[in-house]
Amino acid sequence: MSEHYPLPPFRIRQRAALLRIIETYPLATLISGIDGANDISLVPLLAGEGPEGTMTLTGHVDRNNPQASKLVPGENVAFVFNGPDSYASPDIYDDAQLPGWLYVMVRGTGTIRRTIEGADAIDMLCEASARFGGVGQSFSLRNDDPRFGQFIGGISGFEIEVSEINGIAKLAQDKGPLHAKRASRFLADEIGKGVPAFLEQMLEGSAQAEN
Repeated sequence: MSEHYPLPPFRIRQRAALLRIIETYPLATLISGIDGANDISLVPLLAGEGPEGTMTLTGHVDRNNPQASKLVPGENVAFVFNGPDSYASPDIYDDAQLPGWLYVMVRGTGTIRRTIEGADAIDMLCEASARFGGVGQSFSLRNDDPRFGQFIGGISGFEIEVSEINGIAKLAQDKGPLHAKRASRFLADEIGKGVPAFLEQMLEGSAQAEN
């Protein structure tokens, strides 16, 4: 995070706030090969604590994913967790304002600390299922599930040791607390609008591509 960007009202530096975003929106954009040719994947990541209180992120990719070969110890990676976002018309305010984009995100860099395979990968997947599913999930993935034998060799697990991380919450805070509350309520109302129809179109498009 530079001295001039983002502006102070939008900065998130508190670890608890960063973890809240990651835990609420765990599907990260993971970028490797940042010193040369880039590989990019969407990967759900679990936040944890490493040596000396450092933050870690664990996840896995399919071994057929070209990025798998880049996720080895010592390699540098970058990541982005995108929270809710929406275009905000000046119509949402009572006074004259300019349009803008509301969003919440976390970004950072790190180094692959270790690969995760075999029994450790199974334990990681069980923990991921429990944490991503939350308290409302009745399903419980067990590490003795016989189905693991069919696919565990086809995934490549990894742990990232985070070296730099920060967040941005651009919610009209620079316009004052009343405008920020209105912008936040607007963003909350916008989430989900049009999603059912959009997903139906995506399903129709994929079905047509198969024919």
